[in-house]
Amino acid sequence: MTQRGTRGIVQGAPGPANDLSANASNLAWNLAGAIVPALAALLAMPLTIRLLGNERFGLLTLCGLILAYFALFDFGLTRALTRFASERIGSDRLDEVPSLFAESKAMMLRLSIVGAILATVISPFIVADWLQVPETLRTEALASFWISAASLPVLIATGWWRAMLEANGRFDLVNRLHIPIATLTAVAPALVLPICNSLVAVTTLLLGIRICAWAVFRQLTVAEIPSLVGPASGRHPSRRALFQFGGWVTVSNLLGPLMVYLDRFLIGGAVSLAAIAYYTIAYELVTRAWLLVGAVIGVILPSMSATLAKSVEDSRTIYSSAIISVFSLTLAPLALISLFASEVLELWLNREFAANAATVLRVLAAGVLVNCAAQVSLTVIHAAGRADWVAKVHLAEIGPYLLALWWCVNTWGINGVAIAWAARVMIDALLMAMLANKVLKLPTHRNVIAIFGLMLLGAGIGAIGLLESIAIRAVTLLGLCFACAAVALSVIRLVRHCDRDSRFEVQ
Repeated sequence: MTQRGTRGIVQGAPGPANDLSANASNLAWNLAGAIVPALAALLAMPLTIRLLGNERFGLLTLCGLILAYFALFDFGLTRALTRFASERIGSDRLDEVPSLFAESKAMMLRLSIVGAILATVISPFIVADWLQVPETLRTEALASFWISAASLPVLIATGWWRAMLEANGRFDLVNRLHIPIATLTAVAPALVLPICNSLVAVTTLLLGIRICAWAVFRQLTVAEIPSLVGPASGRHPSRRALFQFGGWVTVSNLLGPLMVYLDRFLIGGAVSLAAIAYYTIAYELVTRAWLLVGAVIGVILPSMSATLAKSVEDSRTIYSSAIISVFSLTLAPLALISLFASEVLELWLNREFAANAATVLRVLAAGVLVNCAAQVSLTVIHAAGRADWVAKVHLAEIGPYLLALWWCVNTWGINGVAIAWAARVMIDALLMAMLANKVLKLPTHRNVIAIFGLMLLGAGIGAIGLLESIAIRAVTLLGLCFACAAVALSVIRLVRHCDRDSRFEVQ
């Protein structure tokens, strides 16, 4: 059996069966990388809100959203780099990897600078005209937005080094770097605010952390794959191929975050800055489940890209195990949040947040439960190189969703925003499941029935969460935890079975 060395990419790649057993270790690392920073953020957030106040915390949230949204100016090339590098490593075309990296990096650098300039230019309009920030906060808000815009090239540059480590299967190394960096990023506001109570100080510290993260990722990636910094020899990749895949990813990355983040800007314009804080707290708490999903997706994208062309059957196995893993990882925490929404918010923050955000939290939890499965389907579609399918679905969704969102926010406030968002992601999950079935040559109805089941389950949990009886809610949560444990055991048995089969084949 061939293995990857610790000093560069070594010839050979594990076979599909071995990928499943190796993925268990990678998944464990990714879960640690998701859970530890998330816990740090949850612990630090109450202090950050108390020191900043609701309005300034809302502005800090929007700074992060601007950075996240304008990160689309990598034009999908980070994901394209992971996919194409994994494909070349899996097919022993290693001489093409340095050229692929050099070409992708050059394009991403230029695009990220354009994105940073655009974010800088539109920031005054966002602060002065759209959000109607009070005069006392306007200067602080604008400076913070500009600092966040300056972070964009650094963030994208870190992404291309991380993409190469993931393509080379070094999830352990990625997470050894990511865990302390992400944890420090999460607690940084709470650390600096007692010393200097300024939003500008917070965003400046975050920029400094991102620069350090870029430097560390670069150094360790070069140590792992030295050929990345030498002359790029071998066949040069097609820019058209990179942009064709990355361009469709960008359409999704443009429309997806628009549908995800526009709600907060609408709340700021139609309701208040304080309402942004209520909605954002609920959203940030419930969408922490995406970190668990990301742990699974980060593992299966390189594996699926390398396996899909060789064996559809093995790809189906990877897809099924990923769906089951996501379900078993996310159901229990989402159920806890939905069943005890008021108690969680009051214990974590205060009664004010519990009164204003509990309903939002329950509705969003139902949507996130379904959306977690959709993200696995999305990864399968991207691994097949059909990012255009996803983009076309998002193009079809954007118009109706924005109309529904505008009507809901003006009718029901932040509760209406949550309803519109949850409805949209549920429809999206159905469509993504059907497209994944097409890639894997499965009947159209496969997995679609499961999505409907998740919709009913999420709605049912939310309804039980409205009951006053703590005993009924606790028994429901206990039963769901047992169900998750049973599903998780089935995944472990599947991985052990694949590992046993692979050892038999090697012998």
